[in-house]
Amino acid sequence: MLLLYDADAAGAGAALRRIDIVLAQGLTAYAIALPGGEDPDSYVHEHGGEAFQEFARKHRQDFVAFIYALAQRDGRLDTPEGQAETMHDMLASIARIPDPLMQETFLRRASEVLGVPDMQLRPVLSKLIREQDRQARRMERRQESAPVVYSDEEVDNGGEAFSVEQEAPVITKDPLPAEEILIHLMLKHGTPLVEFILSHMALEEFTEGPAREIVSVLLRMYQEDAVDPKQFFDGSMSKAVQSLAAGVMVDRYEPSQNWQLKQNIAVPRKNEDPHKSAISAMTILKLERVREAVAQQKEKMYHVTQNGGDLRELQSEMMALHDLRKQIEQHAFLEWSTS
Repeated sequence: MLLLYDADAAGAGAALRRIDIVLAQGLTAYAIALPGGEDPDSYVHEHGGEAFQEFARKHRQDFVAFIYALAQRDGRLDTPEGQAETMHDMLASIARIPDPLMQETFLRRASEVLGVPDMQLRPVLSKLIREQDRQARRMERRQESAPVVYSDEEVDNGGEAFSVEQEAPVITKDPLPAEEILIHLMLKHGTPLVEFILSHMALEEFTEGPAREIVSVLLRMYQEDAVDPKQFFDGSMSKAVQSLAAGVMVDRYEPSQNWQLKQNIAVPRKNEDPHKSAISAMTILKLERVREAVAQQKEKMYHVTQNGGDLRELQSEMMALHDLRKQIEQHAFLEWSTS
């Protein structure tokens, strides 16, 4: 879609707002600054339709170049904070694009225009996608839990007052980096990696919310012998699921090298052997779940101690958790089955 705007600040600001609306609808946005004092009608009247088309062809900018040009004109690129703000604005607009392939195209375009490696931009884009999705979910919850407005006749119920209880908002956690890598591998490689990963990972090991929902759908697809990762991007899934699926395919963020240094676990790399990456990511995720269980067990032991209770059963469970951690570090889970 072609957006025409006056060259003044107000016109440029209006164009920026329209760009985000256009991108959210799945359309490509281009902007053209008309000469001072001109509008499309006056320009065509004075110069003719062919001249206008030629002007548009020569002067149109994709939205990435447009945002950069405005920042440059306003002097925002002269300071580090202005440069960071410009990058953020550009990536926030890219995050509104529903098609992950178009997101990838314009991410690379942003990398080219900004002169910044796309590897530095990807984690920020992934975070913005999740933030926008969380905002959309919060808005949906507000609408669903809005109080019912009764008429005077409905409220006047023999002197009894009605009260409307609202559901508490559902709080979901972001998936861990290891989960994102596992989901990435399953979506990218399909049935072979779905079978390999889900034969060694339980559904409950994935974070409740979009991550677990994606894995649940992949498991059902596998059981029906119909694994089709494209369904996560065709609009048939929830916004939260589609956003996460797009994010893990765009984002190249990987677990910290500290895992390798502290835990002697190879850091999973998406571009290396997928089975090797999957084993590393599964190890990291399983160890994180054991760490969480140990923390919960310590909390239980503290409360029992405070109340003068018997710790023997809890101590036995704690020893079992430590033994489980050792087995996971040795990749013994590859001999286990989740079925």
